[in-house]
Order: sequence, then C-alpha cells, then structure tokens
Amino acid sequence: MASMTLEAILDDIASSSPAPGGGSVSALAAAMSASLVSMVAGLSMGKEKYRDIEAVMKDAAGEALSLRKRALALYKEDIAAFNGVMEAFRLAKGSQEEKAARAMAIDSALEQAALVPMELARLSVRLLELSALAARRGNPNAASDAGVAALTAHAALGGAALNVRINAASVKGETKERLESLLTELAALEERGNGIRDDALAACAANIG
Repeated sequence: MASMTLEAILDDIASSSPAPGGGSVSALAAAMSASLVSMVAGLSMGKEKYRDIEAVMKDAAGEALSLRKRALALYKEDIAAFNGVMEAFRLAKGSQEEKAARAMAIDSALEQAALVPMELARLSVRLLELSALAARRGNPNAASDAGVAALTAHAALGGAALNVRINAASVKGETKERLESLLTELAALEERGNGIRDDALAACAANIG
C-alpha cells in the first residue's frame, strides 16, 4: 500500500470487491487524523512564542506518526481479517465433523475481524486526545486543522465501532461470550470519544474566534 498512489487506493476501495471496505477506510481516516496532528504540532515548534510547549508538541508529533504507521497497518489487517472470514465460510460442510470445524473456523475468523477494528477504536480515541491537545495548546493559526484532526479521528472511531459490532453480532458459541466484554469497552470508548471531540471542537472554535 505504501507505494500506491492515492488515486489507486481510492480505485481499490471503489471496486466491486468487498475489501477494502468500511473498516479499512476507517483506518485511513485515523491515519489522516494522525498526519494532521503531526502537522499542527510541527507548526507549534521552532518559534520563540511556542517555546513553553515545544517539548509537548514534539512528543505529540512523534506519537502521532507512530499511530499513523499503526493505522496504515490496520488498513491491511482489516482486509486480511475479512478474507479470513470468507475463507472460513468456504470450508467444506458435508459431514457433521466438517460442519463443526467450519462453525468453529467462522467464529474464530469473525472474532479476529472484530479485534482489528477494536484496536482501531482504541487508537482513534488516543488520536482524539492528541487532536484536543493540538487544538488547546497548538498554534492557533492551525486551529481548524486540529479541529479536522478531531473530526477525522472521531469518524475513524465511529467506523471502527460499526465494524466491531457487525462482526461480533454474527459470532455464535463460546466466542460470543468473549466478545461481550469487548462490546462493553467499545461503548465506553465511544462515550469518551464523543466528549473529547466536543472539547477539541470547543477549543478550536475559541482559537478561531
């Protein structure tokens, strides 16, 4: 993916293939948010009037780049997880043994397909925190960029949540019980993310005037 042009990535998403789909697009949204955080942090360094926040912005920029790298990896992992689900559904189901093995394989693949966007949801909340920091303390001339970073991270969180839930809803058997705690955590992440987004946008608006 690193060598693909933006147009090629968009063409890949727009194709009739079901993957990359919403989960991968959510990961791209997170990567874009991380890039904006890094940009705002960079614009808040190297000047005398920002000396008191230089270290904070440097740390934010470094973490944002790390999160961007992970988000791009999750783009690929989401595709792989979806393909794993499809492969499980293609398994033989002639005998009772085959049916049982297939059912277990499907649940395992669906669990993995839920775990990937779950990681993205956690990552997106951290990006929201960094976006809010950039909006509150960063260069006020880049306030709108910090706001977009927050909105994009929030979109990534929402997209990730949808993908966690659609995969978790299809799971049966013992795996379903393991995913209950995941869904509880997800709801908490969404609530937290909503609050951070609002705080970030309020700080953005205050800087814009």
